[in-house]
Amino acid sequence: MGGVWALLLVAGVPLVAGLLAYGVQRRVALAVRRQHRETGTSLFLQLGVVYAVLLAFVFSDTWSQYTVADQSINAECAGLHASAMLAADLPGGAGRPFEVAVAAYLRAVVVHEWPRMRQHQESPVARAALMTMFDQATRLGDSGGSRAAAIRDQVLGQLAAAHVQRETRLFQMDSGIPAPLWAMLIGFSGVLVGFVLFAAVENPSSVMGFSALFSGWIIAVLVMIRMLDYPFQGALALSSRDFVQTLGKVVTLIGP
Repeated sequence: MGGVWALLLVAGVPLVAGLLAYGVQRRVALAVRRQHRETGTSLFLQLGVVYAVLLAFVFSDTWSQYTVADQSINAECAGLHASAMLAADLPGGAGRPFEVAVAAYLRAVVVHEWPRMRQHQESPVARAALMTMFDQATRLGDSGGSRAAAIRDQVLGQLAAAHVQRETRLFQMDSGIPAPLWAMLIGFSGVLVGFVLFAAVENPSSVMGFSALFSGWIIAVLVMIRMLDYPFQGALALSSRDFVQTLGKVVTLIGP
């Protein structure tokens, strides 16, 4: 969800709720609303508890998944940088082809894959660069010697860990809250706001204010959940900054 849509919803929903509250105050007599006050208050409190628990669970899970996606980016870049540094320690520039392959993969992720991730798609270019990088890693021990073989094994270990984080990143880009759960949250929200609209309060301005405030906070939380739901799109989308920085480090290792 973009920032403009988020602002429109956070500003517009309370306004609509306030206008609806005014309409209810004009059309439904105070005496009628007071007849159902005790039952309505009890039901509102019970539904509110259920809604609060559900909302807390959804927000906590969404934030956790968002954090996992962020951490996977950092861990993937760390593994790639470590593998490039290990390869750079090989004598005679034997690790240079692998370092170039690492740089090519990082560049492919930044240029090709990151924009596609907004549409929940993996980049074939990045996937091909990944395979090339692994292929170059397996050849690091061809120069001979136990030291080269040991470095190759360490590089492959770092790449395996980075690949796990890549798969986590790709999983998180397409893992969102199911539509039935969204329908439940929105339905619950509408019902609770409806209870506030029909509150047995004599002053219409007070009911309008209560309705706007209550609906405003609810929509703000729902909008925040939606913005965190898919971590690679919208106003809170995770950036490719770590990949760009790691690319710069690897290019420095390669040298002129």
